Amino acid sequence: MRIWLRGPVIHDHRSVGPTYYALIQWHAGLVWDYGEAAPCLHDDTYLGVPRTDRREPPGTYWVVPPRYEGDLCRPQTVRELIDAGRRQLTLPASA
Repeated sequence: MRIWLRGPVIHDHRSVGPTYYALIQWHAGLVWDYGEAAPCLHDDTYLGVPRTDRREPPGTYWVVPPRYEGDLCRPQTVRELIDAGRRQLTLPASA
């Protein structure tokens, strides 16, 4: 994930099952087109952000911590990761 997204990602298993949050520019959420499959949080949502040194469970932690202030994932790379995951889920099971 670190190589693919090149930006910060938070893992939270205390919400509705294991959830990953790739941090992107706020305005990308205005045109986000992955709906229910990979929803974008809106301004009425609270996301607890762990300290930058929290790198493992228990609790919410950074899978990929920010490298510098203002570090974000590119929305297109997040879309590509989602698409790659969807393709993996639809592959036929090997015999």
